[in-house]
Amino acid sequence: NGSFSRRRRIEGVGSNNAKTESIKDLRRNKRSWLQRIEILGGRRRGILLTTLALMTIAAVTSNNKSPHESKKTAGVILRRDWSRFTELSPLAQYYKDVQNNCDLREKRNQFSKLGMGLGSELHRWTQVICESYSQNSRLRSTMAGHSWIWLDQTSCDATQAREISPLQCYFPSAETKCQTAGTAPLSSKTSCKTLQADLNITTADVRTAGIEFLFSNVSPLVIAEAQRQLRLVFGNKPVPHNLVTVHVRWGDKVTSREMKFMPIEDYIDAVKSLAKQRNSSDAVSVYLATEDPKAVQQFQEKSPPDWNIYVDQYFHEVKKHRQMDKELWNQAVATSKETKGRAGLLTLASLLVAMEANDYVLTTASNWSRLMNELRSAILDKECNGCTRMIDLQLPQALLEV
Repeated sequence: NGSFSRRRRIEGVGSNNAKTESIKDLRRNKRSWLQRIEILGGRRRGILLTTLALMTIAAVTSNNKSPHESKKTAGVILRRDWSRFTELSPLAQYYKDVQNNCDLREKRNQFSKLGMGLGSELHRWTQVICESYSQNSRLRSTMAGHSWIWLDQTSCDATQAREISPLQCYFPSAETKCQTAGTAPLSSKTSCKTLQADLNITTADVRTAGIEFLFSNVSPLVIAEAQRQLRLVFGNKPVPHNLVTVHVRWGDKVTSREMKFMPIEDYIDAVKSLAKQRNSSDAVSVYLATEDPKAVQQFQEKSPPDWNIYVDQYFHEVKKHRQMDKELWNQAVATSKETKGRAGLLTLASLLVAMEANDYVLTTASNWSRLMNELRSAILDKECNGCTRMIDLQLPQALLEV
């Protein structure tokens, strides 16, 4: 035992010295990178700054971990590559083509200073890009002199957000700035409704195609954060193959009567239904996506004792920012403002972790649940030939799979 302990101490010293040297190398390289960045401009400068930020995050994160922790979590990675998705649906492909066509005029979309939930913000964007497409124009978003509340002010390049798009930090291909493009306001004469009628598609189709295009190229920053959360949630173990993602949205959505209150027992029954359909002898594993402390407490207390329950890392990291005397409110916007936009990066990364599952229990009256379902149907199902399933508790026959 004594020799084992001494060996562990020696290994720790050696590893820490190696890490110190790697950070010294990074600092030397950083000066070299900054010199290169100074002579570049525009988009290339933004790409280099993002890469440099990721190098710094990786080195600092590594330095804060023990050698044992780093070794045992190194192999835990997201199951899919969110940086590229090429099998787009026809409408999503049209959006991509239009957004990269600098011969078209540019329509402007302004993100609100007051802000709204990130799910609402992204769904509003899908509607606006449809309006722009129906008028044969590209779309570019602006912040109009203020910072987008969901933009991480520490990790994202403010100049890039201002000159190209606030979305650039999270979704690099969503909007492109063309040097010679003219601009024009969105017209009320030709709308997305006209396009829907021409193509015989629904508002849900429009939203899904927009989200599909948006998430066809997620930035390295979001992916790196998702990998960090994945390691914290699942530790050194692979993500369970029978994982069920459960999204619980209570709070103001219920008190404002935007959606029917669903007791936690309904979520648990839905998980049981999905597990029964899978006919697996393995213990049920649940990824619980919520920011509501009461939902976490009730789910943990009332679910079967042999279930493995993994709670969303976003919940843990924003919990300290919640005002418990205002627990009926949706505090996401206030939390993002208080964290200077970091909550935006955290919640997008936690979304990618949630998409590690094949089975989902959702309430699609919530924008976040709807977002999960759109990614499930437009991207995951397409890649795995329809392997996913979803129970929507907002449907009259709630326990029917979709």
